[in-house]
Amino acid sequence: MLKEWTFSSRTNSSMLQGKASQVDDQSNPLSTADNKTNNLHWDLWVLLFFIVICSAAAIHFDIFEELVELTEKYEKYQLDEVFTVLICCSVFFLVFSIRRVHELRSEMQHRLHIEKGLFQQAMFDELTGLPNRRYFTALLNQRIEWSHDNKQQLALVLLDISDFKLINDIQGHATGDKLLQAVAKFLKQSSPNQEYLARLSGNEFAIIINAEQLKVELSAQKMLDSLTQGFLLKGELKRLQAAIGISCMSSESDTAEELLRTANIALHEAKRQGKHRYAQFVPIMDLKLRKRKQLEIALRQAINNNLLELHYQPIFSCAEQKLLGYEALCRWNDPTLGSVSPDIFIDIAEETGLIEPLGRWVMREAIREATAWPAELFVSVNVSPKQFYRKSFVDSISNALREHQLAAHRLEIEITENCLVLEPESASKALFELKEMGVSSALDDFGTGYSSLSYLRNFKFDKLKIDRSFIEFLHLSDDDQMLVRAIIEMSSSLGMTTTAEGIEAAEQLQILQQLGAHQVQGFLLGKPKNAMTTKQHCMSELLSAHSAADGD
Repeated sequence: MLKEWTFSSRTNSSMLQGKASQVDDQSNPLSTADNKTNNLHWDLWVLLFFIVICSAAAIHFDIFEELVELTEKYEKYQLDEVFTVLICCSVFFLVFSIRRVHELRSEMQHRLHIEKGLFQQAMFDELTGLPNRRYFTALLNQRIEWSHDNKQQLALVLLDISDFKLINDIQGHATGDKLLQAVAKFLKQSSPNQEYLARLSGNEFAIIINAEQLKVELSAQKMLDSLTQGFLLKGELKRLQAAIGISCMSSESDTAEELLRTANIALHEAKRQGKHRYAQFVPIMDLKLRKRKQLEIALRQAINNNLLELHYQPIFSCAEQKLLGYEALCRWNDPTLGSVSPDIFIDIAEETGLIEPLGRWVMREAIREATAWPAELFVSVNVSPKQFYRKSFVDSISNALREHQLAAHRLEIEITENCLVLEPESASKALFELKEMGVSSALDDFGTGYSSLSYLRNFKFDKLKIDRSFIEFLHLSDDDQMLVRAIIEMSSSLGMTTTAEGIEAAEQLQILQQLGAHQVQGFLLGKPKNAMTTKQHCMSELLSAHSAADGD
């Protein structure tokens, strides 16, 4: 059962709901149609009231008796027939009027029904029934005016479901739609002010909150905590992660467009900090976002124009320091921006969706350049979760290997635990197909994240890469040595090779040799170099190894 949380105090809910109805009346173009229908009802009641009054007056003043006397007095003029005709005409006119009023009322109700449908389509989201961006913007402007008039604080909260595109791609759009409906229902039930909740886009929701900054932040954290508890769909628990951006109204000049813009900037910042976080807008975020947007444009151009390059870090056997292969690492040296750190542009690529074309380029380029190395050397390539879960991932690797005539056993892909969490069955299927093809797989950064032992049992990896955080103080910490020893022994018992990353001191290498590590890489043994230098390096290493063997 998901925990309930509230956006603002209950004491304000009735006041807010009353104001919301005023906002809806001003925003809803159907209010005039409702008035017209009410007018028809009023006309009908006035007509009936008039008939009753006339009949009562006629009885009270003996009008009917006087008419009878008048008819008898002037019998030769046949007034009785005249009065009969007049009464019949009056009754006919009355019936006709009542019937016409009913027809107009039915016609108006039909038109109202059509206009309501059109309004619903124009102003509300069909899937969740929540207001859409257009209607929500109008509501937000009204709330801003109300907050100014009543000296109340107001905040806009944007909630974005993380990895929703992956959910659609892997589990299907039907599952994605049901998750969105479940999230919308959860937000409706949890918020006392449902009038101020909307779905702005595919996986983005918006909430208007009248509360202080601290209460808004507490509400955002409760929201994140509740989403992690998950939703039951067809008996299966679906846990969600989200990012939240918060923007508080700062001045009387704030508009709906400005609040939406700043809340969206805060949302981007929350995503940049990592999954399942919230961030509140501060002016410095605007400058940072502009810079990131500039980097995004430049990165897109770099990918399209082949302006990136790969550097390769050597991987050696631990015992003999024999060269075994290289890990491909993407580098970007922009003519205008200079050298951009991989931590920055990889993060931007993942956030903007550029990670897929970038990952495809890295894979094909690494395979192409590895063909120039001696046949006994392998190349290891990092794969992102979005790239890994593409249905064409395995086929794209097979096509690249065939195109460049590289043996499958010379390619190794590195994935992190994030690739396994979202859809374990799809991950297991992809790893099996790669193994059948002859491609090796390595679990990267082992020891961080979940580090679940079930992954080692359920997924048949060929290698574990021990994260550099365990190696950094290996020569200074007995605890780190015990942990690394346990990882190496466990891997060996499962038939997996271990590679220790981040070797920067001779003492670290010596301890790893004593612990029985299989492979090592790090700045002590070799820094990443470009393709040309790498080709020269591998030739030199192999010549040295052959010379040593001949000397023996």
